[in-house]
Amino acid sequence: MRQDKLDGLPGCSAYQRGFSSAGVQLGISPSAVSQSIRQLERGLGLTLFHRTTRSVSLTDIGARYLERVAPALHLLTQAAADLADENSAPSGALRITFSRSASLIVLQPVLPSFL
Repeated sequence: MRQDKLDGLPGCSAYQRGFSSAGVQLGISPSAVSQSIRQLERGLGLTLFHRTTRSVSLTDIGARYLERVAPALHLLTQAAADLADENSAPSGALRITFSRSASLIVLQPVLPSFL
């Protein structure tokens, strides 16, 4: 199953208050949450949520599904956060080509603060 089919599920605690609350928590629109859940339900062939005009709640099978996938979702979220942390600071070799005179005038004054 592709990751984008799981996008609406990690904020599941917010669903107890509705898709609007889940959308705020996840930073997406309520309709995007609803569509994501609908696609997941269609892919699974299961109804994960009871929906009324006033509330949203997990079905029994939805609760069991969430219980089973929650550890995997946590690992995916943690892996993404870990990689984002590693990518937040520049790293690797930096190659600059200067003439000798330009390096003395331009590079030497700023190099200590860069390092």
